[in-house]
Amino acid sequence: MTAYPTALGVDVGTGGVRAGVLDARENVVATASAAYCDHGGDPADPGTWAAAFQAAVSDLGMDADLASVGAVSVDGTSARCWLWTRTGCRSVRP
Repeated sequence: MTAYPTALGVDVGTGGVRAGVLDARENVVATASAAYCDHGGDPADPGTWAAAFQAAVSDLGMDADLASVGAVSVDGTSARCWLWTRTGCRSVRP
C-alpha cells in the first residue's frame, strides 16, 4: 500500500471556499480561500462554487505538492451536493 504524506480538507461555506493541506503529522502545510463575490458572485450558482473551489485549490498548489494528496475531505453548510464531471458541475438538492 502506498503511503501519501498529505490530506486535503475543503470547507464550502456560505461566503466562500476554504481549503487546507495537512501532512501526516497533522501540521498545516498550506491554506487558501476564495470568496464567492470574487468568482461569479451568486452563492446559489454551482458555477460560482466551482470557480471558488478551483481558485482555492489552485492557490494551495503554490505552497503544497497536490500530487502527494492521498485523502480528501469536503464539508458544506447547505443541503446541496455538487456532481463533478470532466465537463463541469451541477447542483443536486434533496
